[in-house]
Amino acid sequence: MPGIENLIGKQSDVTDLKGIEAQNRFNYEFTRFIKTLADKDYPLVIFVDDLQWADASSLNLFKIIAGNRDIEYVLLVGGYRKNEVDENHALVKTLNELKEDHVPFEHMDLKDLAYVDVYNLVSGALLTTQENTSLLADIIYN
Repeated sequence: MPGIENLIGKQSDVTDLKGIEAQNRFNYEFTRFIKTLADKDYPLVIFVDDLQWADASSLNLFKIIAGNRDIEYVLLVGGYRKNEVDENHALVKTLNELKEDHVPFEHMDLKDLAYVDVYNLVSGALLTTQENTSLLADIIYN
């Protein structure tokens, strides 16, 4: 992970692993990292977009994090384009596996943003309702 050394400091070298062993170590360490970051006072939200393009390893990590009962104060949010997945897609299979494992999650269908939604987001972010907000909202919406 580029730049992680700035956050956690220089780490000692580890044994070079290949294949599934390397993947398992990454999943284990990433899970430990998330547990370290999230606590009651500082909950963590992880948003992953475009899950329709995720590879098997990424979907597996998502499943591991979602199903890990030891991880608290973490909210996983995933976004994907429903029109790009069918019942045979790896993402749908992963979601079905989470259901089978009784991992609680909610599924929401979202609609496109209306102009007023974009305007409210822009004016809220800029803390203004002036004319320049309308022009910027027009540009963003279009």
